[in-house]
Amino acid sequence: MARRQRTAIFDAVHAAGRELSASSVMFHAAMAEKFGLTVTDWRAWDIVLRHGPFTAGKFAQWTGLTPGAVTGLIDRLAKAGAVERVRDTEDRRKVLVRAVQQPSHRPLKDSLFAPLLQAVEKLYAGYSDDQLRMIADFMTRMSVLIRQQMAELRRRPDHG
Repeated sequence: MARRQRTAIFDAVHAAGRELSASSVMFHAAMAEKFGLTVTDWRAWDIVLRHGPFTAGKFAQWTGLTPGAVTGLIDRLAKAGAVERVRDTEDRRKVLVRAVQQPSHRPLKDSLFAPLLQAVEKLYAGYSDDQLRMIADFMTRMSVLIRQQMAELRRRPDHG
């Protein structure tokens, strides 16, 4: 009986995770559209905002894209005014991709995210500090796991 209950809990968490993932992708696709970007471009810009600046090679690792695909991605983001290419101050041979937060985009971005952020804060208020720490730990570990699986997926030969 306990094993069946545990399996049911796993199934419920898995289903909730899939639903959250799908909802998140669709939300970010709608946000990207507001800025004239694809959802991949939009999320990649967020990666640069949070973790950059970095080289195109490091950007490829973060996104899981091939170096050629990342070059196109950087070109599109640069054209949209979201990133710029700059020389590394420590090694002038290297070029870094750095996020640009255009003032013209910031009010729109802030106003579009504000309702979601307010709703999320209300949701968080229903959890204890310990529960929130556990949720943050789970999300962090899940992000690492997904990046590892994405890298593994890229190494596998295509089928079809």
